[in-house]
Amino acid sequence: MVLSIIHTEPVKVNRKHGAISFSEALSLTGFGKFNYFLIFISGMVLANVLLETAAMGFILPIAQCDLNLTNQDKGVLSAISFAGIITSSHLWGFLADTKGRRRVIRPTLLAGFIVTLFSSFSHTFWVMVLLRFINGFFVSGGSATIYAYLGEFHTDKTRSRAMMGSSFIFAIGAMILPMIAFLVINQDWVLPLPFLGIDYKPWRFFLIVCGIPGMLCGLSMFALPESPKFLLAHGREAKAI
Repeated sequence: MVLSIIHTEPVKVNRKHGAISFSEALSLTGFGKFNYFLIFISGMVLANVLLETAAMGFILPIAQCDLNLTNQDKGVLSAISFAGIITSSHLWGFLADTKGRRRVIRPTLLAGFIVTLFSSFSHTFWVMVLLRFINGFFVSGGSATIYAYLGEFHTDKTRSRAMMGSSFIFAIGAMILPMIAFLVINQDWVLPLPFLGIDYKPWRFFLIVCGIPGMLCGLSMFALPESPKFLLAHGREAKAI
């Protein structure tokens, strides 16, 4: 199976000669398709944080008319996602260490996308502020945990390469964000939503586009296992193997 972490046969062979360390057992799994998939997902999680937080800077010049924004309001909206990240980072780190990396990353990514979806329908400044703060609160779960999750599937020999690969994907996200903004925001269409009191415009759709990687990564986490090192540290050796 592509997504299995540790192949049981090599571990059993080595166990005939006595117990082996976690690092030795992990090295027996090699470096293959699973690792590349994990690096890609980890990089996309990091890129999602960038897309979610930086998207506001692209829409403010256009959204200021729909939301009646002052310069001070635009400053608040630019910073509020980071306030949510700062507020929740320690919480997610604690929960990741006590409940599991996967159990933090998966729900926070999906919740972050749902909040982004709702924020695209914001009709006032304060509604947008509240929802973007909550969004920052949730997207922090991935950024605070993903490096630990990624690193614990790799040995000392391959860990730095895996980290570099995920960071490279993050950098690609930073490069393509302006292009996505150019393609989406510059579209000329309006969808009236009188029951919400808004006109749904491309800048609102752009928020959803920036949240899609988080949703896809959250769904991908259903196919990924919990960190074997976390399981081993909590006495769940059989499941770690």
